[in-house]
Amino acid sequence: MKKAIQLIAVFAVTLATLSSCGEKNNKLRIDLADGAVYDTKMSMTMSISSPLMGEVDGQDNVMDFSMEQAVATNEDETYTITNTINKLDVNFAGEEMSFDAESVEGNDTIPAEIGQMFKGSFAFTVDKLGKAIGEMTYTGFPKAMGESLNLNQMGSGMALVFPEEDLTVGYTWTTAQEMNQNGLDFTVELTYTVKEMTGDNVLIEATGPLNGEGLVQGITTTVSGNMGGTYTIDRATGWLKVADYTTNMDMLMVVPGQDELNMNTTIDMLLSSELK
Repeated sequence: MKKAIQLIAVFAVTLATLSSCGEKNNKLRIDLADGAVYDTKMSMTMSISSPLMGEVDGQDNVMDFSMEQAVATNEDETYTITNTINKLDVNFAGEEMSFDAESVEGNDTIPAEIGQMFKGSFAFTVDKLGKAIGEMTYTGFPKAMGESLNLNQMGSGMALVFPEEDLTVGYTWTTAQEMNQNGLDFTVELTYTVKEMTGDNVLIEATGPLNGEGLVQGITTTVSGNMGGTYTIDRATGWLKVADYTTNMDMLMVVPGQDELNMNTTIDMLLSSELK
């Protein structure tokens, strides 16, 4: 069970890049309908390897995650997205677990932190460019748990923020964002390129490095790697319809008096979201 919770925490790092992100003419802008509800599904496959632990087959490290995202429009032309988790399936190195609201209700064998995921919600607010306004808020979903899973990053600067300018195929822009995850301070620099524009969608490619350092359970740790993938954005609303990308990270952990531990993690993420 502890491994599953750790997997969820790693997932939260990547989740940070997938916040909901419109178009009038050739500008992308968020323009969501008040009361709109989206079904969002994510699937993550993670492969871990190190000289000490060997390789864990990535196909055995899978998490499928679904949630409902409800939109509320605000008078200042911002949008608040309230997220409610519906289902979570985890397979970590052969340890399979499946959770939903019905299965956790009254089930004393399930850790409280898992059960609480289905009893509350968390919300973030963004402006018309997709930039976060304020911090993540929690209702019935314990704030301490949300912060431990790094859910606050979901709507705080790691989102796909649109440029002010008109877009054309080949247009590029770059962002540099900072985040903290489980004691590590990360910097992520992404370059976005418009690859295709159709009547309904804009296809955007994102690539760039990530670097981090800090203490993980008291151990000095540095991380380096890269991210790459694509986002499909609905031109009419600015909603993120599909995200398909890979994150590759090399982690070095230094324990005084012991050999250095090197670990490589590759995470493949696929997200899809549609209006109910």
